[in-house]
Amino acid sequence: MKRLATVVSVLLACCFALVVVTGAYLATVYSPSEVEVVYDGSYEPLRGVMMSDAYASALELSFDRRGGLLAQQWHLGFTRALLALAVLRAALALLTRPFRPRRLGWAALLALVAANAVIGRRLLGDPASGEVPLPWWYAAHLLVAAVTAIAWTWAWLRGRRTAPEPAPDVAGAV
Repeated sequence: MKRLATVVSVLLACCFALVVVTGAYLATVYSPSEVEVVYDGSYEPLRGVMMSDAYASALELSFDRRGGLLAQQWHLGFTRALLALAVLRAALALLTRPFRPRRLGWAALLALVAANAVIGRRLLGDPASGEVPLPWWYAAHLLVAAVTAIAWTWAWLRGRRTAPEPAPDVAGAV
């Protein structure tokens, strides 16, 4: 089980790094603004339609930037993989060994990843986001991403510093 937990942790770190890299690229184009603009991009069916600047920048990223749609798809796919791996890692930490409070860090990491995924989906300027202004969603997304990075680094470093658990005494059991 320890080897599986190590592999899942490494995959978790790789997915998180790829989410950060693709997110940094997406942030260079994305505009978290609710200002209504007339779309004049290359996607013909929506040309001339009023929409939020956030949605227009997402369309620009998808249709007008080289590699933009690929970056969006990678960001979404690695976020989903990150969420699934966080669930698996939290389950491995909490269910396969005796309970220790330090293992709650993986559950907290799972909650942070889930919160960031939910907040990230609100950034396209959909009306379901309610009365909260779009720049607040964007700031929350970046803040939760930073807290997730800190929490993951803390959990990883703490796991490396702790002494290995003693092996059970097999000779005394016979």
